[in-house]
Amino acid sequence: MTKAVRHFLKEWRTAADQTQQEVADAIGYERSYYSRIETGKRGYDQEILEKLASHYGTAPCHLISRNPASAPDLWDIVDQLAPADLIRLTELAKALRVVSLPKQPTMDAPPPPARSIRSKRRPTA
Repeated sequence: MTKAVRHFLKEWRTAADQTQQEVADAIGYERSYYSRIETGKRGYDQEILEKLASHYGTAPCHLISRNPASAPDLWDIVDQLAPADLIRLTELAKALRVVSLPKQPTMDAPPPPARSIRSKRRPTA
């Protein structure tokens, strides 16, 4: 018995409003073969993921990690950026990281001053 691997192939197909037959034809497989992959009765390989990703206009990893019906996340936005915008976003992220990082103590900095501890003396009788 094979272990079922979670993927979002059916969700991508339904989001594209396509039948199994339409998807199978688009990637060059029989509908029954594709159906077994989609239902988890047969495993998928990199070649199939790449064909499906090309068909849906996404990355192969998205087919197994992202439900297209979910609200878009940061990576959905990043994936749609033009190369020049991606460079600018990377520069902005680096600048934000520098601004938001807490100051780390350095070896050159003197240690903080020691707190004095006063002992409580008992009054003598």
